[in-house]
Amino acid sequence: YTVYILEKRKNKYTYSYTGILLYSNEKEISFFGNFKISFNSKKEYTPFKIYSIKGRLEKFEEERNYKGLNLKLYNYSKETYFNIVSHNENIKILNDDEILKINKTLSFNNMFGLKIMKYIYSIRNSFKEKLKNINYGEIIVGITIGDTKKISDEDKEIFKNTNIYHILAVSGLHSIYLLSIINYLNKGFKNSKITKNIILILLMPIFMLIAESSSSISRVAIIVFLKSILDILNIPIKTEKLLICSIFLILFINIYKLSDIGLYLSYLATFSIIVLNKYMYKNEIIKNISEKIIKNK
Repeated sequence: YTVYILEKRKNKYTYSYTGILLYSNEKEISFFGNFKISFNSKKEYTPFKIYSIKGRLEKFEEERNYKGLNLKLYNYSKETYFNIVSHNENIKILNDDEILKINKTLSFNNMFGLKIMKYIYSIRNSFKEKLKNINYGEIIVGITIGDTKKISDEDKEIFKNTNIYHILAVSGLHSIYLLSIINYLNKGFKNSKITKNIILILLMPIFMLIAESSSSISRVAIIVFLKSILDILNIPIKTEKLLICSIFLILFINIYKLSDIGLYLSYLATFSIIVLNKYMYKNEIIKNISEKIIKNK
C-alpha cells in the first residue's frame, strides 16, 4: 500500500498515524472515495511523506465488546475507513524517483484533494507544535481545535471537578471563539459587511476541517457559511431553516454521522434554545422580570 501520512500521535508505547491511501497493489484509489486510513507502529515516521507499507488492509470491528463501542461506525463517522495491520514494521519511505512517478501518474482529483489535506493538516500540526513548549499550550490546543490528547489526566480532572470540562469538548463553542475574533478584528479595521462575510465564507470550511469536522463544529461552520452567502445576496432566512439545511449537508458529506451521538445532542440543544427563547420572549411574566432587572442595573 502507498500511504501519505497526514498526522502522527504519540501513545504510551506506540505511535498512531492517520493518512490517505493512494495506491493498493499498484492500483490508484480515488481520494473522493474517502480512503482515509490509520495504522499503529512502534517506530516514528514523519508526516507529509509518502510511504510504502506491506501489510493487510482491514475493516474496523463492529463492536469492541458486548453492547460496547461500535468501533467501525465510530471511525466511519470520523471519516477513517480502514486500518493497516500485520505490517511487522515493513514500512519504507519512497525515494525521489518513486515520488516523481506517483506525481506523474496520480489523477488530478487525487492530487488536488491531497494538496488540500496537506494544507489543512500542516496548519493543524504547526499550531500544535508552536504551542507545545508554552505553559498550558496543550490546554490552548484543546480549547481552540478540540485536540485534548496531550492534556494530562490531572488537568482534565481539574476541569471536571470545576464543572467546566465542556470547554475542552469539541463543540460549537470553538467556532464561537473564531467568530468573536473575526468580529473584533472586523470592527477594528472597519471592514464592510461584504468583506466580513467573504472572510467567513473562506475561513469557516478551513476551520471545520482543522477541527476534524466534528458534528457540532460542522453545524456552526455550515450555518455561518450559508448565512454569509445569503447576507451578501440580501436574502433573509430563518435560523430553523439554516439548521435543517446544515444537517442535510453534514449527512450528505458523511452519512455515517448518523451514528454520532454528538450530532443528535448538538442539534437537540440548539433547537431547544430556539424554542425556549421564543417562549421566554412571548411570556409576559418573564418579560417583565427581565425588564425590571435591566432597569435596576
